[in-house]
Amino acid sequence: MRAWIAGVFMLVSVGFVLPAVAVPIKTRPALPAPRVPSPMATEGYCPAWPGGSGILPDGDFSGAPEPNGGDEYGLQKGEVFAPDWVVTGPKNIDFYGLNAQWLAPNGVCSVDLDGTPGRGGMRHNAFPTTRGATYTVTFEFSANGGGQPTVKTLFVRSGEQRTSFTWDTSGGNCAQNGDWKTETWQFRATATTSMLHFESGDRHAGYWGPVVAAVSVTQNPGHPITGRSVL
Repeated sequence: MRAWIAGVFMLVSVGFVLPAVAVPIKTRPALPAPRVPSPMATEGYCPAWPGGSGILPDGDFSGAPEPNGGDEYGLQKGEVFAPDWVVTGPKNIDFYGLNAQWLAPNGVCSVDLDGTPGRGGMRHNAFPTTRGATYTVTFEFSANGGGQPTVKTLFVRSGEQRTSFTWDTSGGNCAQNGDWKTETWQFRATATTSMLHFESGDRHAGYWGPVVAAVSVTQNPGHPITGRSVL
């Protein structure tokens, strides 16, 4: 034993050092801090919607760092992924960039409300509104066609007012194949600020849910609520 120890000291003394063994540890990279939305595109961030987002700050997620160089990022309940957007749960969402499974209209980032896995939602922070005025919410809608359920359900609400939308992925009708639709919904403001929620209504949610992009809100100048009714 003493001879072996002496041999080790001799190796070290003449400059022989046993190599360290690196153990790979898979960690989640940290998201860079969200930026204030700018009309100019900035490398590393989501593109801006050409028509803007009305009175809704960052409705197009252009203040959010583009996920994983344009791919996909899973987000947990409580995480803030853009200056005015937070994940509300009950579980997760997936945030998609330019090089993901699909390309959203005008190349903007999008959100799959069935995360990895589970049914999730997102909430926009309070934005100024006029009590009694009506507002139109506009957004690009599609669905992840990678799996069940075939028909995806989306809930949109502001305060106690809410509505629902569905998307049938039968026959390959999905975001992966470039299928999108512009949807609108109207609500009446009951206070000087309002909040906006998007939630998956898929009861048996897996990894493939309703997909939302390019949200905007505009005030209706004196017009009553028409079209899709409030639930």
